[in-house]
Amino acid sequence: MLKTNRILYPKGIAIQAKEFARYIEPNDTCLVTVGKERERVYGCEGAPNGLDDAVVRLAWKADEPMTPDHLHVIFDTDRELGDEEILRYYAQRWTIECFFRQAKDQLKSDGTVFVTFGR
Repeated sequence: MLKTNRILYPKGIAIQAKEFARYIEPNDTCLVTVGKERERVYGCEGAPNGLDDAVVRLAWKADEPMTPDHLHVIFDTDRELGDEEILRYYAQRWTIECFFRQAKDQLKSDGTVFVTFGR
């Protein structure tokens, strides 16, 4: 996931993701269902500098306004994945990222987290 102030290059024009999102209308997006959530997704080429072979997806929950406050910017280097697949992977990955952040904060870790799984 990228921050909404990240500079993207759609059609070669440098613009922050949150500013670019202002030009996107609901009919420019695809509705995607991931689990019980419905999302509006807009995919564009023009990823951040130095990453020519990537796609950025701008996403909003379908029941929320399409404002910068509700915007999620998802960066994808696998051009074969569809909107639904990448959002599903992202949702799974996000729970992992939250776990690592919590572990690091609560355990006062140096960034290395060891996880063991019982039987």
